[in-house]
Amino acid sequence: MNMAKTLIKLIIERKKDMKRIYLFIIPILMSLLLSVNVQAKSVLEAGNNLEIGGKYESSKFIFGNEIDSSAEVDGISLFVGNSVNTSGKLSYGIYIGNILYINDEIEKDAFILGNNVNLGSDAIISRDAYIAGENVKINSDIGRNLRVTATTLDLRGIEIRGNVYTSAENIILDSDTTIKGKLSYYDNTTLEGIDDAQIGNIDIKEYEVNKNYLLNLLSSILYSIISAFIVLFIIFSLFPKLKEKLDNVEILGIDSIKNTFNGILILFGVPIILVFTIMIRVLLPISVISFVIYFISLYLSTLITSYIIGKRILKKDNYYLSILVGIVLVKLLSLIPYLGVLVSIFALLYGLGIIYRLFKERNKSAI
Repeated sequence: MNMAKTLIKLIIERKKDMKRIYLFIIPILMSLLLSVNVQAKSVLEAGNNLEIGGKYESSKFIFGNEIDSSAEVDGISLFVGNSVNTSGKLSYGIYIGNILYINDEIEKDAFILGNNVNLGSDAIISRDAYIAGENVKINSDIGRNLRVTATTLDLRGIEIRGNVYTSAENIILDSDTTIKGKLSYYDNTTLEGIDDAQIGNIDIKEYEVNKNYLLNLLSSILYSIISAFIVLFIIFSLFPKLKEKLDNVEILGIDSIKNTFNGILILFGVPIILVFTIMIRVLLPISVISFVIYFISLYLSTLITSYIIGKRILKKDNYYLSILVGIVLVKLLSLIPYLGVLVSIFALLYGLGIIYRLFKERNKSAI
């Protein structure tokens, strides 16, 4: 019951957080775009037990069961694993895992998603930190703002130079806790040590479930799932060869990185090109048609990613069920605060990359 209440609270808060999250995501996308020419092998590391060190002048993506990293990365570092232990120097840090122990020096922002999150005393976060987890313990100062979704948030003995926005159920403070700006939390939160902490000001939000909002949200989700299923069903019925092409696409590995990079190029590059071509009068009709195709591709990209994910999960030759499972899964994941933004962006970029790949490989039997 408590988990359901927490999920409802997170969904309601999601819209309020989106502006800040998108401002965080934009520099990440631009950094990826700048590093697109780097060979995939130097960008991606994958394995069971990984020890990563050295200096890198591009972004670094690390996937493994146990990860121990002291790398210095002039770009984005993405760590995805069961147990992640880091002590390097990064521009942006993104951490996704079960047990996270982070001691990186992060020049800009940090995005952290895990079950048990421990931000060590040697960690440095110069700007904002976005954290979602079950148990979150922060042992180092935060240079600017902190946004946390958690069951328990421990802020003892640290200084936060900006504001703290949290939907944590339990917050632990002490006399050595300093929050220069505002502490914002819900009125049903359990607090420990708040009278001893040094806090600029406090904003207590009323915890209230808006039934109409939830009803409209559920209706919108159901409508989008049904409409997406119908669209994919019609497309696959008209072009059966397309389904066969998608069945052979890799969702993980080097190809997925290439497809995502291509998606970034399509997302940003096509509008720029079309803006210039639309100024040429003789090319105006072609530009208008191209814009229509571009926006259709944006819509279809997420559906294509959803189908591929559904197919890989089921591993059965039932594309009706694959469509449904994939669409429902991606839609539900997109509702999770913080993580949902990354899921939505990946589904868009990866799908655009697949569309670009199909276009390059087009021939009479392609669809």
